[in-house]
Amino acid sequence: MTIAEYEIRMEAYKLKQAEKMNEIAQQAWFIQMVKSTTGSASHPKPRFKRITDLFDYQSAIDDIRASFEPNYHQKASTSLAEERARIFAKRQAEFEQYWEQGLIKEKGG
Repeated sequence: MTIAEYEIRMEAYKLKQAEKMNEIAQQAWFIQMVKSTTGSASHPKPRFKRITDLFDYQSAIDDIRASFEPNYHQKASTSLAEERARIFAKRQAEFEQYWEQGLIKEKGG
């Protein structure tokens, strides 16, 4: 086996391990949603707000690929608010387009 083949196999192994960690994190996420809360008994709150608080799968993949692929550029992480704003702007533009085409009769509501 050549060094290049070895490195490809090591990358694949580490990616597979990251996938297993993601599955474990998802299972833990669902368990904690049922059991683990903070706050009072009458107002329980989940201990973790997002699954990425347990395990950030995309970050793990980016780290693994960056260590094996010299030209790999990690994906720019966008915040949840930025993603929602982008989706809202896209939907607003679609609505305006439909409005101009007369496919929507009333604005609002």
